Amino acid sequence: IVKMVLALIQMVIFSGALIGFTTDVLQSTIDARLNNIGKINLKNHYVFLNWSSIGPRVIYDLSFLDGHKNVIILCDKERDEVLNSIASVFTDNKREMKKMRIFVKEGDPLSSKHLDDISLGEAKYIGVFLSDVEGEGENNMTAKDINAVKTLLTMMNLNTNANIVVEVENDVAVEKIEGLLKVSES
Repeated sequence: IVKMVLALIQMVIFSGALIGFTTDVLQSTIDARLNNIGKINLKNHYVFLNWSSIGPRVIYDLSFLDGHKNVIILCDKERDEVLNSIASVFTDNKREMKKMRIFVKEGDPLSSKHLDDISLGEAKYIGVFLSDVEGEGENNMTAKDINAVKTLLTMMNLNTNANIVVEVENDVAVEKIEGLLKVSES
């Protein structure tokens, strides 16, 4: 009887440990998917780098286009903060967010690895928003404009087929970006 009780206790302990391990693996896999950890494999999607106050309105305007849209946002903001700012624009305008999947990935738009993780090379449209970078600019460009140009330079090696829109604060930045694009075309 004692051996049977001990065997039963061992089976219960082993089963509990196995169930706990399996639950932990499943939970970490689900958390990774929900938080967009790892590479996101998409094609013909919209990519937004950095996040600014115009971001939610741009996403809202996209909702008026026909067809299903996949949107990836790579920025240094928390996922919930970005999603809440988008949801508030839809709520304010009494419109549902239909036919649109939004992925928010925390990362650095100046990192080639992070850009590769969001399938930037397969994107159809790319938008570069001004970041919240602080500091002095140079050559009549603000620090935010300089960061936008750096982001553009980083992604130019990864994608040449997408339509690209870059938010800037002044005309000097526009001239610099146009010059970069002319050089890359030749």
